[in-house]
Amino acid sequence: MDLVSIFIYSFFRGKFGKLGKPEKIVAVLVLLVGVAWKVTGNPYIANISLQIIFLLSVIPTIIGVLKGHLIEKELPWYLAVASHGFATMGIITSGSFTWTSLVYPLVTGVLGNGVVAVAVFCQNKKSIQIH
Repeated sequence: MDLVSIFIYSFFRGKFGKLGKPEKIVAVLVLLVGVAWKVTGNPYIANISLQIIFLLSVIPTIIGVLKGHLIEKELPWYLAVASHGFATMGIITSGSFTWTSLVYPLVTGVLGNGVVAVAVFCQNKKSIQIH
């Protein structure tokens, strides 16, 4: 519920950038996975497909940060990686988990957010050296 509140707040305050072609493609792919999940009834394939799409969805952010078109703060990305790391530990220590339950926190959370965190770190380190 908190994420929905943040989304609604950000949407009405105009905090989102304009949707580009990659974002529109990702939105269509997510909808197609939803339809495929409904048709096949296979949550595992849907989950893995969504994680691949979500991983691809951070590529424009990474490129924007590295090219200097986007300015991001490091802390939110570090916290995202840490929270997904803790989620992974929670899943592993639960005693009963499947490998598909680790896909979201590891692929999207740690890998996807982690690459953005490294890009932001590199961008900030580069800007410090320039000044």
